[in-house]
Amino acid sequence: MCQSSARGQHCGSSACSNLRHHKPHLSRISSFCDACCTAQPDCPLISVSEGFCELTGYDRETILGQNCRFLNDGCDIQPSDRQGLRVSAQTGKHFCGVLKNLKADGTPFLNLLDMRGLSVGKTKDGEERFFIVGIQADVSEQGSEDLPLEHKTQMQHIAALVRDELTSGLQQEAIVTASSAGDDALNDITPYEEPRWILGEVFETHALGG
Repeated sequence: MCQSSARGQHCGSSACSNLRHHKPHLSRISSFCDACCTAQPDCPLISVSEGFCELTGYDRETILGQNCRFLNDGCDIQPSDRQGLRVSAQTGKHFCGVLKNLKADGTPFLNLLDMRGLSVGKTKDGEERFFIVGIQADVSEQGSEDLPLEHKTQMQHIAALVRDELTSGLQQEAIVTASSAGDDALNDITPYEEPRWILGEVFETHALGG
């Protein structure tokens, strides 16, 4: 979204960098953090971490303003996961799953994605505005999309830590960068005093916490 602005291009925190020493299967947790705008058509990316670029091989100038589906272009994604991603983008509810993705050079990898909406404020018409924030990890060494429950639970714990540290900064960054991209609907946002993560699970029967 914010392709020309110096702001809105970095989605990272000390929480991300300090998580390298968690369990080995999540040692690359710091590689992924991104945010996209649900108020614009096709939910374009407005921010990505350095690690996201390093692992995927994409540079910011290429991917900001695009929907992140370029990562799974041509990949076989389970219908239930596609539906979960769609519902999460529409509602901000929590989604966690392992997806087949491709790097810029075509190298396949398994992406453990944890995403949830951050509600940042309301428009003058009273409509709530939220942005989707994804915390991701490369779990290719597992060799399968059927990741043990323990690993997914650990991922969600780490994602929660990262979100806690990112919350206030993301609220301001999301509003400023989205507005600078020319979205009139976002220019009239009245920010919440305290931004809040949207509650609820995409798949309530498979909720792992949150």
